[in-house]
Parts: sequence; C-alpha cells; structure tokens
Amino acid sequence: MDKKYQPLVDYIHIILKNNAMSDAGIAVIEKETDLSVYTHMFMCAFEGMPEEELIRISEMPCGDVREKLTNIKKERKKFLAERFGNNIELNRRIEQLIQKVEDVRAEAERNIHQVTEITDARIIDLQKANEQTERMMNRALSEKEKQAAEKDKMLCQKDAVIEKLKEELKDVRKKAAETAEQDKEMNISREPGENPEPEDPDIPVRPGFKLRRMFSCIFKNDSREFADKYLANEKYSEEQREFLLSCYERGYSVREIEKFASSGLSVSMMRRLMIHQMNLTD
Repeated sequence: MDKKYQPLVDYIHIILKNNAMSDAGIAVIEKETDLSVYTHMFMCAFEGMPEEELIRISEMPCGDVREKLTNIKKERKKFLAERFGNNIELNRRIEQLIQKVEDVRAEAERNIHQVTEITDARIIDLQKANEQTERMMNRALSEKEKQAAEKDKMLCQKDAVIEKLKEELKDVRKKAAETAEQDKEMNISREPGENPEPEDPDIPVRPGFKLRRMFSCIFKNDSREFADKYLANEKYSEEQREFLLSCYERGYSVREIEKFASSGLSVSMMRRLMIHQMNLTD
C-alpha cells in the first residue's frame, strides 16, 4: 500500500478495532496492497462478514486485481442477501452507507494528494535554499582564497627583511653556541623524565632557559596551553609542530611563540622570524 494512504489505513484500523474484530481478521484485510480491494474487504468486515469468509474470499484464485475485486463484490452481495433478505429499503440504506464510505475514501485521497503537493513544494523550497547557501559559501571561500593570495603577496614583499635575517643568523648561531656552553657549565640537574634540549642548531636556546626549567611547575598551565594551541591544531603540519615544540623546549613561552608561529608560513620563515624577534628583545 502506498504510504500516502497510511492515514486512511490507520483510520480503518481503528474502526475495525472498535468493531471488536480480531487481529487475525484485521491482518487479512491489511495484507491487501490495492486500495480498492482493501476498502471493499473493509466494507465486508464492517457489515459483519465472518473472519472465515474474509479469509476464503481473500484466498480465492484470480488472474488480476480487477477479477479479485469482482469476486469480492459478488461474495459481498451474496452475504448481504443471505443476511438481510430482499429488503429493498434496507439494501438502499446499505448502498447509501457504502457510498458514504466511498466518499470518505475519495476525500481522504484528495487530502493526501494536497498534503503531498504541499510537501513537495516545501522540499523544492528547501532545495533552493540549500543551493543559495552553497553559492554563498562558495563566494565566501573565493574571498578567503583572494585574501590568502594577498597575504602571500605581502610575504613575498618581505624578502628583503629575510635576506637581512640570513646575515644575522650567523651571529645568532654563534651566540647560541656560547649560551649552550654556559648552560652546560651551570650543571643544573634535570627533573626525572624531562626530555633533553633539542639539538637543532638553528634554534637558539632562550636566555634564562635553565632557570625556567628549575621552576617548571609554575609553567604547567603554559604547557597545556601550548599543547592545545599548537600540537593538537591540525592546521599545522608535522614539520611545523616539531619546530614549534623544539622552540618551546628551548625555553620560549607560548606568548613568545605566538609572535612568529603561523600555519601559513614555512618552518624556514618561522625560524627566521623567531630569530629576528629575539634580536629585537635583546
């Protein structure tokens, strides 16, 4: 049975239940898939036809739906004649009742059709709204791509600064080597389980790194913030996260790392900006 007729089926089910019909009898009627056959079987049950007769009529051999419907009408007419005799007035009232049932079924079909049309129109409106939303998102994405291109252009214009940083990098490496030697001479013991300092020669140890390690318990929140902001951030590549972790291990705080960390920059660019920032704070 088509789902659009489900309200009518539910209504008939309630009528049969109220008419004290058993579940087995209702099942015989509800197994019919054609609406006309279904409604005529319902009228037979409503008029008092026994369940055994309903089962017999339902299982009668037939070639198609039309033949089955003809058989049901014949059996129903025969049943009514046996039950009520040739009472013309009674038969007329029964036919009127049948016509009312047919009218109710037709009205239910019209209502279902109207609901279906309204639902289809609503679906079309939703599809149009989704398409409009998708177009707006595509325009927003194009705007972001345009902004990204402008950002890349600005970064390219900083080549002169980067060239200067290359020269300064040599001095910074020398200074980093001297700082590492001083830290080694301080011979400050490590905490259990603490990782050794990274050996990246391009990342100078931050001045005061050893002292910061001695008070590492103070920076526990700082470590949590760093992990959430950079290590768990999928915008950064594995290489970028490794570089930022190396900087953090060498004593740079989250606030200092924020000044040069960006998922849109290569590791080489971030390293140069980090060195430049350190020179500005010296």
